[in-house]
Amino acid sequence: MADEQQTGPTLENALHYLADRCDCAQSTDGQGFNRLDAAFGKAMAEKLRDGQRLTQQEYKDVHKMLKTYNNNQLIPAGMDIRLIPKDPPELEDMPKEAAKQAPPTPEAIAAAREILLHKNPIQAHVDYATEVRKVHGGGNAARVITMSSYSTYLPTDDRLHVDIVGSPQNGKSKVVTGVLETFPEENVLILSEASPKSLYYLAEKNPEALKDLTIYLDDEREEHIPVLKTFRNEGNITPCNLTVGDDKGSLMLRVQHRPVIIGSSVNPLRDLEQQAGSRAFLVSIPDATPVEEKAVRKAIRATKRMEAILSKKNNEQRDILRAMAWILREEGVRDILIPFDAEEPDGTDRRGTGQFMKLIKISAFINQFQRPIMELKDGRKFVLAIYEDLENAATVWFDFSEGQQFKISPKAIDLLKNLPNAQQGKTAPTLAKDMGKSQRTIERYLEDLYEAGLVSRQQITAAGSPWGYWCDEQIRQKVLSKISDTEDSVKDSDIIPTKILCRKYMAEKSSDSLKDSIKEFFSNNDIINKEIYKGIIIEGVLQDGDPEKIYLAPFSPNSLS
Repeated sequence: MADEQQTGPTLENALHYLADRCDCAQSTDGQGFNRLDAAFGKAMAEKLRDGQRLTQQEYKDVHKMLKTYNNNQLIPAGMDIRLIPKDPPELEDMPKEAAKQAPPTPEAIAAAREILLHKNPIQAHVDYATEVRKVHGGGNAARVITMSSYSTYLPTDDRLHVDIVGSPQNGKSKVVTGVLETFPEENVLILSEASPKSLYYLAEKNPEALKDLTIYLDDEREEHIPVLKTFRNEGNITPCNLTVGDDKGSLMLRVQHRPVIIGSSVNPLRDLEQQAGSRAFLVSIPDATPVEEKAVRKAIRATKRMEAILSKKNNEQRDILRAMAWILREEGVRDILIPFDAEEPDGTDRRGTGQFMKLIKISAFINQFQRPIMELKDGRKFVLAIYEDLENAATVWFDFSEGQQFKISPKAIDLLKNLPNAQQGKTAPTLAKDMGKSQRTIERYLEDLYEAGLVSRQQITAAGSPWGYWCDEQIRQKVLSKISDTEDSVKDSDIIPTKILCRKYMAEKSSDSLKDSIKEFFSNNDIINKEIYKGIIIEGVLQDGDPEKIYLAPFSPNSLS
């Protein structure tokens, strides 16, 4: 009995406990299973004793059955079913230390090093997603997901979490999984319909498995907000979750390692303090135009028609990308320094400033075989970001700039332009008719704008008492001025064009304008301490001259061409 009293009960513990006390309802003793559950409960317990594993459906069925016996048998035995995840823990059978599969083949490693040394590693992942997996929405979303996934190899404060939003069935899951399959399998966990407790359970039972891990939380919901706050928490203090049951018992779960979490949902998740969304980079997947939809369907048919003969080539390409991530995980320098001080884009909040700096660091980490690396005499090494990393960060930022400023989908902006500026506003059916869109789509956009605090509403006197929406003119102009001052409307795929804004930003942050901050960086004795400074590695060769001059050569955009 003492062995069964534990602070972290499992479904297996509870099932065996009841099965061992069950006489198949031969007597009315209040022990074990009732007559209806006896056969199933005994069979599942026997399966586990034989060393087999319950299927996902069997696990869920057993969990549902055990609720019947919670108050009278399980709680008195210290096994509250409410503290046991209702979903099977995906990492249950992984070893306590992070499970690592066999290394890539020598051929894959050689091809991966060629990309890391001489080509564009980020674009290699994007090309696979767009050309092999034919993901909708171009490479913009794939680029962000690639950078986010690589950030799991960086210190906690440098990791980039991402929220993907878009209409139902518009390819959110496909673009995420299309990128994640190009990373080592042991560094990826895809969860569908996962309960918050199951994530805490994984963190408690197998913390080492969460190191260097990217979790894709498909179908992100409001109930996930607390766990998202915990796992996306920054800083060096280990976050915890305290679960309290109806019996006043409590269970403290510590989250020792915080993985990168990529979530997808129809609308951005929101809480009262706007903490859920502000801790993640918001990416919107556009709706397909009729032409794009036709192309997507053609690509699906082509894949199904020819995948048998193309699979070998595609798998080889995938394995090379996995080898790239493996090399950076095993050999890469994880500490990144930014010698230049480039101010964040206009309109960025404090967390946005941090996210922009993370993008610069992630770019430098992925491209470190083409970056200068500062080495100290004690053996520590630091990748030095260059101007090209600033360009990469700006490109990603301005692809989704409106989402970071207002945490709304860009598809809602066109609707914002059509709203009146005074009560009683317009209803969803009226706006749908005016804009030629479905009422359901308009309702979703309106809810997005309302939750973001950009529009007002009130119920009007009409059949069904519908909501009337309007937008204050000052707010409308503020939003539109942050999006673009050169474009009047949203184009084909509802992607707001931001290339002009990106070019304008980069023109303001020319390499010459950053040289003063670079000089200040290399003049800082706390950074370049002659007693511990060893030199800067350029293309594998350690150079011990003036660090500022050595760094400026690869920093200049002209030297990168």
